[in-house]
Amino acid sequence: MVKIPNMLEENEDYELIPADGEQWHVRLLKGDLIETIISFNQIKVDESMDQLKFDFNVEFSPDDSITAENLDLQKAAGKVLESIIMYNLENMENK
Repeated sequence: MVKIPNMLEENEDYELIPADGEQWHVRLLKGDLIETIISFNQIKVDESMDQLKFDFNVEFSPDDSITAENLDLQKAAGKVLESIIMYNLENMENK
């Protein structure tokens, strides 16, 4: 697997929590956003800009001022998504 510098680790930096149906929530386990829980909505590839775009909701935060517009939370959400994608790519390669 390609190792990305500072890549987050599941069950160390964040954990996946089952939600309704096939949805999952993500609880942050470290840092300034500890115990903040998010859920991803749309995730899509913008081929014209060669980017992955996503949006998410804040399901819970111990800090009422934390919203999806918070830049630190946006960066954390991106790092979580990066980790989830890389983990699943590795699992697909090993099958």
